[in-house]
Amino acid sequence: MKIMSDRKIALVGHSGCGKSSAYRELLNRGYCGAEMDPALGIEKSPSFDEAMEWMISYKANFLVVSVHERMLDEIAHVKEKGEKKELLKKLSFVYLSTSKEKLEERLMKQTAETRKRPDNHIQAVLNYYFKMDTLFRRVADYIIDTTDKDNAQVVEEILRISFPQEKTKVSDIETKT
Repeated sequence: MKIMSDRKIALVGHSGCGKSSAYRELLNRGYCGAEMDPALGIEKSPSFDEAMEWMISYKANFLVVSVHERMLDEIAHVKEKGEKKELLKKLSFVYLSTSKEKLEERLMKQTAETRKRPDNHIQAVLNYYFKMDTLFRRVADYIIDTTDKDNAQVVEEILRISFPQEKTKVSDIETKT
């Protein structure tokens, strides 16, 4: 497995936006990654401290972050207040955004083809789309619009963020300052 540096990329976004697909492609390319749900569970939202401890200490450079509203709100709040900068500089949060229409299309396809989801999952994700979009944007250091991109293109953009020394063009990536 390829391990880059101490800087980690934490992927955030709606259920169905492509986080797990990008994660699998990064693993296929030999990078080291981990998913938060299997590690910390899905029943209870981890606290800021629990989430950060896992993200910082786990020996992986690419992390798929759970869609726990309380945890994400805590992360956004800490970032907005300018607290825990030393801890947060070890992570770059990358929001894989997509349009609501494209998200619905992806969720319908995933549910039909591969995933067993609760009956109300798609409707719940769509009902909270704008609220969660705002939250993901508050957390994000970078935003990649995945609406019209395939998985390989998304992974290439993630890698451009991961390896800034390569001086690659970052035209489609929104950098937040």
